Amino acid sequence: GNLKKPLLELGGKGPNIIFEDADLDAAIQGSLFAAYHNQGQACIAGSRIFVHKSIWDTFVRRFLERIKSLRIGNPLEETTQMGPLTSKDHQKRVLEYVDVAKAEGGEILYGGKTPGTPETAHGYYVMPTLVRADDPKMRVCQEEIFGPFITITPFTEEASAVAMANGVPYGLGAGFW
Repeated sequence: GNLKKPLLELGGKGPNIIFEDADLDAAIQGSLFAAYHNQGQACIAGSRIFVHKSIWDTFVRRFLERIKSLRIGNPLEETTQMGPLTSKDHQKRVLEYVDVAKAEGGEILYGGKTPGTPETAHGYYVMPTLVRADDPKMRVCQEEIFGPFITITPFTEEASAVAMANGVPYGLGAGFW
């Protein structure tokens, strides 16, 4: 008689806001881990990055360098940094968001496909994906993708970054750099 029927909202679409005075090394490493740990299959994943326009070019260049250096492969290997997704259906669902992003005007900066290597041929792998999404109302910015899929959006005013960060129905965590 005393048991309650709880409803848990465990979806996530966490923001990482990178301000112009951020320690870029820390912000890059922290944002990379926040979004891609466990292949992005985490409710608290920081899968939306907002970068101040004054440091945009430097941040994006360095962030892409780090993404490209990630080792994708067998999760039982010690050197692997990203393994497969949980199922074929989930892999298909994550990859469908690439088409959604393109249809809504997003620019695929990296990834958006399977690795295509012999080592990853027998698993449900998706390359770490980075999508420039200038409109925070795009589906890829609003819906939990639950995979290695980051949107990155420039901002100029702190108030607009905070509004974009708060502009989703999820609120499990956030990063400020």
